[in-house]
Amino acid sequence: MPQYRLTEKDWEKIHEISRDRYQKWEWNYGRSPKFNLQHSKRFPAGSIDLRLEVKKGMIQDCKIFGDFFGVGDIADIEKRLIGQQYDRKTISDVLENMDMRHYFGNVSKEDFLDLIY
Repeated sequence: MPQYRLTEKDWEKIHEISRDRYQKWEWNYGRSPKFNLQHSKRFPAGSIDLRLEVKKGMIQDCKIFGDFFGVGDIADIEKRLIGQQYDRKTISDVLENMDMRHYFGNVSKEDFLDLIY
């Protein structure tokens, strides 16, 4: 069987298809089936149990439980997450101006994002 070597033009087309189709949010998340996610983690400030319902890549429902020592109403975070794309950067941007320690005690935004993803 003869061997074919990809040319520079072949590689350009491959990268173009990858960029225009496979590296898009719609391809990776938007067409995904509905799923439920449950992640729990123990932090020094207490446990956080996060439950998400995601449909077509969008967060449809969010519930957060735990024994953490924050003083804020956790519903504030749940409401902010509902309706957002299930994408780390999007969620990071949504939580940008929120002081996570106010809600969870000694838990940073990055800690919370790591719990989700």
